[in-house]
Amino acid sequence: MIQFECTVYDQHGIRQVVTVNCASAADAKKKLLEAGYSVAKVVEISESKGFGLFSKNKLSLDDLEFFSAQMSLLLGNGLKLDEALELLQKVSVEQNIKFVVGKMLNCVREGHPLSDALEERFGFDKLYVSLVQIGESSGNIAEVFAGIAADLKFKKMLASKVKQAISYPILVLVFCTLAILFVFNVVIPRMSVLFDNQENLPWYTEAMLSAADFVSTYQWLLLPVVIAIPALLLQLKQRPELKSTLDSIAINTPMLSQLVRMLERIRYSSAMFLTIKSGISVERAMQYSAKVIKNSILQRQASAAEVKVRQGNTLASSFKQTLIYDEIHTGLIEVGEKSGDLESIFKEITEREQFNFDALVTRFTALLEPALILLMAGIVGSVVVVMLMSIIAVQDIGF
Repeated sequence: MIQFECTVYDQHGIRQVVTVNCASAADAKKKLLEAGYSVAKVVEISESKGFGLFSKNKLSLDDLEFFSAQMSLLLGNGLKLDEALELLQKVSVEQNIKFVVGKMLNCVREGHPLSDALEERFGFDKLYVSLVQIGESSGNIAEVFAGIAADLKFKKMLASKVKQAISYPILVLVFCTLAILFVFNVVIPRMSVLFDNQENLPWYTEAMLSAADFVSTYQWLLLPVVIAIPALLLQLKQRPELKSTLDSIAINTPMLSQLVRMLERIRYSSAMFLTIKSGISVERAMQYSAKVIKNSILQRQASAAEVKVRQGNTLASSFKQTLIYDEIHTGLIEVGEKSGDLESIFKEITEREQFNFDALVTRFTALLEPALILLMAGIVGSVVVVMLMSIIAVQDIGF
């Protein structure tokens, strides 16, 4: 069956937008006419064609947060699951959301649970699906969607902070590159006539002229290389052995290690909070939460900690042998185990680390701005100084 979004008018002339599942557009129009509607437009809600990272039907982080928040609101106000999905499909503007929600609606109306329709190719990870399954079995699916929406809202903020932290360096680097290209393509070639027929030029003058000649000759290869290197790294990162190597480097690099561990700690603690809050056992919560960790080294450590807990070890002692939590956090987890309130402990860890990460990114951005300005001034200034020294040297040779 194909989904069609139809603009119709009822007997009172009121415009409506309805979704119909039929074999063809003609069948959809006929069905609506038999129901007493005047049909203005019938549009097929089709799956957007795409592949890999460019699949248009894969919901973005914004889409997932919007879907989760709206489902929590609609289900919390007493709507049935199919009614909530139908209303959400009507109010959605994005074509990909309409298609994905329509697939869910068809699945639910056929008698299947909603979790069966949450496919990974649409952007729903294993933790998301598991939480929805827990909500369906426990009957508190509205609360589960609310928790997921809150977690996704933080992830949106986190992504925004990361983009903010890297966008400024990229912008400064682009301007610095353009300034250097201008000097090597315009300024130095015009001044090179001063050095014609000159012998025994200083080494820095010869280096400057050689660099300018190299840049003017091969600069057109710069853009393809800049595009090709990130694309190649993305392809190589898909290989497990290389990803494990890169993850190991990230964990063992002093400054980078702190950032990576903090990010993974936030992801893991947030997942533990959501799963424990949903009422499942600590062992299963650890199993689900380990899947959200991106770093393969830390993910293996989280899985090893889960095995130790199943063998009878305490949660705190198991985490002490990992790099995910430090002594302060394992101390909090030990308090949570003794008090039987791990939910609030993982919530506290998540919120505290979120605050620390926000402060770290703010401090990093504040320090990065003057550092990049000094770097750009140093590079361009060095070229200018070399040019002036070269002119003075030529004049000395002339005398």
